[in-house]
Formats: sequence, C-alpha cells, structure tokens
Amino acid sequence: AWLICLLVLIAVALSQYLLPLLSDSAIANRFDESGLETSRWQIMDFYFSHLLNYPFGGHNISAILHQEAHNLLFEGFDYYGIIFFVFMLILQVVMIYRLWLLHRIKNKTRIVFLLMAMMIAVYLQSWAEPVLAGYPQLAWSMFLFDGLIAAYLRDKENCNVVPNRANSIR
Repeated sequence: AWLICLLVLIAVALSQYLLPLLSDSAIANRFDESGLETSRWQIMDFYFSHLLNYPFGGHNISAILHQEAHNLLFEGFDYYGIIFFVFMLILQVVMIYRLWLLHRIKNKTRIVFLLMAMMIAVYLQSWAEPVLAGYPQLAWSMFLFDGLIAAYLRDKENCNVVPNRANSIR
C-alpha cells in the first residue's frame, strides 16, 4: 500500500512539473480554442473550393491561405495539379482495397495485425499533416507499408490463403 501511495505522490509531483512544460507544445495548441478555430476541416474546405481555379498546381492555394494543406491529396493538387491528384486518388483506392483484402484473411497472424495497424495509422496521418512540404517521410512510409501488404497478399495468394482477386470481385 505504501508503494502505491509513493507512486501516486511521484506522479502528482511530476505532473505539476511537466504539465506547464507541455502546455505550449504543438499538440496542446491543437486542442485550445484558437487551435480549433482554424481546424483542418476549414483548411480542407478552403482547398476544395479553390482546386478548379488552379488545375495545374503551382503552389497557388497555399500562397493565398498562407498555410499548407493538411492532406496529401489536396497538397499534391496544390503543388502538382490534377494529374498528380488523380494518380494519388487511384493509388489510395488501391491501398484501401489491399487493406480490405488483408482484413478478409482468416486466422490472422500478428504480422497481419501489425501491417493493418501501421498502414491505417500512416494513412490517417496523411489526412492530418502537410505531407509533401512538411513530412515527406510519411508518404514514403505509406508506400512502403502498401508494398509490404501487396507482397504479403501475393505470397498468401500463392499459398491459397487469400481468395484469388478474380474470385473476390464476383
């Protein structure tokens, strides 16, 4: 019992010391009122409403807004235009399809759960951060995990664990 009391006291003391240090962090600022006023939804809405004004990209929308898109698709459209946007949209549909195939595997192993969790985390993060300008490693991680999933599915398909793609479409 005295050990639990000691641990609680240490936790309280550390929280009194650490909380003021963390209150000015970027993560804490996302949750205060001013951080929510310029939410990612408003940024995406602004980008969406201006996409057709600049179909060939050129970094024009972010120059108007003075803020990068917090979304891989919109950021790519802003930088590189509609051709990149269509390519990335198709690629993301294929990635989601592969995740769905991975989810359909019976008797999942730990590696399947790991691949699914990592891909979902990286995919969701690509919808919340400026990837191309601020965090390009995230895009490469997403491509890497998609490649690992594709290789895993191909291996399992050859072992008849995953239904053949032709059969899964019917």
